[in-house]
Amino acid sequence: MLRNADALLLKARSVIPDAAGLVLCDDRAHARAVGALLRTVAGEKSIVVVSDEPGAHGRIDRFARGDAGAPRWLVAVNMVSEGVDVPRLLIAAYATVKRTDLFFRQAVGRIVRRRAQDPDDVLATVFMPADPTLKQCAERVEVELRQQVSDEVGAAFDVERPLGLARRADFE
Repeated sequence: MLRNADALLLKARSVIPDAAGLVLCDDRAHARAVGALLRTVAGEKSIVVVSDEPGAHGRIDRFARGDAGAPRWLVAVNMVSEGVDVPRLLIAAYATVKRTDLFFRQAVGRIVRRRAQDPDDVLATVFMPADPTLKQCAERVEVELRQQVSDEVGAAFDVERPLGLARRADFE
């Protein structure tokens, strides 16, 4: 999942140079392990933030600015709540066991934001397990997002493929 997510992120960065990804983890140990794995997969260090660690919000703020040389991946535990704004996030890897509608919506909310300079045809993408509960959450979010988009923008979406859901066939 991380390899595919990073490949898509690299492709997106050819259009949006500061595009970034978010990996949602369960706990501190999981986040550290994912951070180490991402270093191997992506070839660079990621930013790891855990809600109960001092300075977590400051690290997110620095990541959000996307200064030159900023890493492209943010690995987080309990840091996707309202108030976290990282508009350069475009890809999410849902690696947590959390299966609530609210948490899923908050996660998706971190990556569907667009800046004025971002092209309209670049889609936010969530990589997630093929879990029935998550699939239902994704379908509900997709329906709601499609209802919110204007007819002009909505017509640009490929109606045969759910918004932002990458499928295994996309990477084979």
